[in-house]
Amino acid sequence: MALTTEVADRIYEIQPEGNGLDRFPLCTVYLIVDDKLALVEAGCAIQTPEIVEAIEKLVDDVNRVSYVFLTHSHPDHVGGIGYLAQRMADAQFIAYPGVGKLLSDQSVISKIMTGFKRSFGEDAVDRFGVMLPAAEERFLSIQDGQSILLGKRELRAIHTPGHDPYHLCFYDTGSKGMFCGDLLGGYFAEIDSVIPPQTVGTDFMLVLKSLQKLREINPTKLFFSHGSTIGNVEKHIERTENNITNCQNIVHRALLAREDREKIAFRLIDAYPKFSDLARSQISNPVYIQRALRWVDSYSWHLKKMNMI
Repeated sequence: MALTTEVADRIYEIQPEGNGLDRFPLCTVYLIVDDKLALVEAGCAIQTPEIVEAIEKLVDDVNRVSYVFLTHSHPDHVGGIGYLAQRMADAQFIAYPGVGKLLSDQSVISKIMTGFKRSFGEDAVDRFGVMLPAAEERFLSIQDGQSILLGKRELRAIHTPGHDPYHLCFYDTGSKGMFCGDLLGGYFAEIDSVIPPQTVGTDFMLVLKSLQKLREINPTKLFFSHGSTIGNVEKHIERTENNITNCQNIVHRALLAREDREKIAFRLIDAYPKFSDLARSQISNPVYIQRALRWVDSYSWHLKKMNMI
């Protein structure tokens, strides 16, 4: 059963149960209750029944949802769109231009899921569900700076590429908070850490530019799509910037020294800030080591793209 918490005035966090590191990449979604109801993120396909159940406990009828705001097109954030389209008869999916064309095409979704399996294993579909397309006419494109009025508040789109070219954050004028998708990565309360979006295809230079764009808006809180809601925004932006820069430098030096992938992964683990005993124990477990290997791949991809190796 999903855990539901009001994290700002009429904004409800719907979070999968369990330890944040263990449940990753299951997604935290948010229901905004105003004259028009909005959901931020669609989550993994396997989460859809729990998301619908949580919404119906809050507002009785899931068909009251007018909009589903999508931060980007990765399947842990949009895997549920096909099912939600069936359950929310009139809801529009709000996304960056071009995303609707991609997510309405089964052949594209099959390619997306192939990449998901590379990241999370051949059993990814069993663990996270089968992603279905949604009809292209259900999508409404939104550009950087455009807003959708919900009633007393509006959500403003902020184009924040880097983790994904189509990545958007959404600024809520009611709470002055930011739905930040994967721009900073995930916040895991158990270890009081933000783990940056270190996946193959991430352009870390663009991530750093997008973080500066976020800083200039100066939100009061961040609504994470992996993890939970936090304040102290500047601290976590700065930590993310430092972690990205430090990790990139470690991988760069190690690759120039021709170190192997596993040795570089352990270098990243050793260098990563550990703010608690739980963080130290989590970072030494085999699952985390597999993630560190993927971090090496993501920084290697980026360094090659930048012609630095």
